[in-house]
Amino acid sequence: MVTIRIISVFIILMTCSQLSFAQDITTDTTLANNYFEKAGIFHDSLQYDSAIVYLEKASALYQEYEQWRNYLRSETKHGVCYLKQWQLDLAIATIKSAINNSLQHINEKDTIVAYAYYDLGILYYYQSKYDSAIFYMEKTLEIAKELLGEKHDLVAFSYNNIGVFYKNKSEFDLALQYQFKSLEIKKELLGEKNTNVAMSYMNIGNVYVEKNEYDLALQYHFESIQIKKELLGEKNTDVAASYMNIGYVYKNKNEFDLALQYYFKSLQIRKELLGEKNTDVALTYMNIGNVYLNKNEYDLALQYFSKALEIYKELLGEKHTDVAKCYNNIGIIYFDKNEFDLALQYYFKALEIYKELLGEKHTLLAASYINIGIVYKNKNEYDLALQYFSKALEIYKELLGEKNTMVATSYINIGNVYLHKNDYGLTLQYYQKGIASSLRNFNDTVNVYSVPLIKDYLNWYELLEALHTKAKIFVTLSAVTEPDSVFGSLQHKPPSGKIYIDRVDYLKSALRHYQACDTLINQARQSIITKSDKIALGEQASEVYKGAVNVC
Repeated sequence: MVTIRIISVFIILMTCSQLSFAQDITTDTTLANNYFEKAGIFHDSLQYDSAIVYLEKASALYQEYEQWRNYLRSETKHGVCYLKQWQLDLAIATIKSAINNSLQHINEKDTIVAYAYYDLGILYYYQSKYDSAIFYMEKTLEIAKELLGEKHDLVAFSYNNIGVFYKNKSEFDLALQYQFKSLEIKKELLGEKNTNVAMSYMNIGNVYVEKNEYDLALQYHFESIQIKKELLGEKNTDVAASYMNIGYVYKNKNEFDLALQYYFKSLQIRKELLGEKNTDVALTYMNIGNVYLNKNEYDLALQYFSKALEIYKELLGEKHTDVAKCYNNIGIIYFDKNEFDLALQYYFKALEIYKELLGEKHTLLAASYINIGIVYKNKNEYDLALQYFSKALEIYKELLGEKNTMVATSYINIGNVYLHKNDYGLTLQYYQKGIASSLRNFNDTVNVYSVPLIKDYLNWYELLEALHTKAKIFVTLSAVTEPDSVFGSLQHKPPSGKIYIDRVDYLKSALRHYQACDTLINQARQSIITKSDKIALGEQASEVYKGAVNVC
């Protein structure tokens, strides 16, 4: 059973307003240009409502004078302002409408269109619609490569962002492929000692964290911070961001004291440069809280989450995703302390904000549903647990596809509930689906007796849990004399096809699953790095081998 902890990782995505590109300046549109420049000043000072007012004036004049490239540029920035206010649907609608209007007058093979597609890709990323994000970023890449050549910053940043999108789809090898392409171009254009090169090293490091290759992750993060410190000095916000990422790696290695050491370095720099009331400071408090949460030091965790929450609410208002993340993590504290009603109170606060800001289909919403489902399962309110786990599963499948660790986790969570309801048939069905989602080359979601060939798995933990639990269920079934009473709603008959259960047939099915567990354990031992993972694997392996001996 997996509780979803909202952890903050520093990943750079740059909107087109942060990249340089040509614009049309004509005497007929001097007033429009002035409006656009004023909007830029308001945007940079975070006064987005005022920026939008001037962008609307600029866009109207550009449209009137048929300056369609400038019109599209203005409306794209307009959409970015909505992004900064977290009005994602409005941002997407604004940019899409502007593209449709502009393409009636200018060719799609235009850099200004490429930049609009670029920002659309980022908007869809923030909606967790990663396939759409990749689609529009690929369109940017196609136009940029044709017009500007392979060696251009727009091409490099497009590769970078596509890599980030694939990382969020858990397609880590593809993510690295794009990140390294971006890095190669940046190094050729800018040289080794450049902050944009450091950014690529940082993003590559973040992918290796997700692959649990922590030594490689640290290697790239230290490459990144070395460049930043050489160019920018120690007291710089980019250096603070690197300290945050290094701390995150150590947290994942369960080296909590080292994680705190780097988080506090980041905090010291940010507070000195930005003051206490800053969202980056709040983000650091949040990550420090997460470490204390993992150390089961709940009072300290609550202290730092509360600091973050206070800053976020003051600066961003109640309705913001960062506020929701704080509520979620406070909920986890109360869940870990078995104060389930308080946990639900905070989880539902987070859920309400996510639904209002992100709509019904987002990974953060799905994570909230899982956490709520886990609480209800622990309260033995199984129907409510199933309701929330099923909502999470639906979202994850739509956004991430069937082959994904969060989809597998959702299936296994549902299977666990049916196991507690003693419905072995549905338990086996959902565990079989979880196994199929955990393996890229296994697709039998129907035959619950089917045992996969163990290779190319996404996450050993979920897969081992599913295989092991199935084995234990078959052992239980081998001692039962009435199949209908234990299979519940499962339509399959025993593996022998006989009307009555043949004990040996079930034991053979159990043994095949234990053998698959053994294969997975041997493979996982070659890849896991952290001491905690090794301990967890050892504990599970001991239970697996005891069960297998008993079956034999």
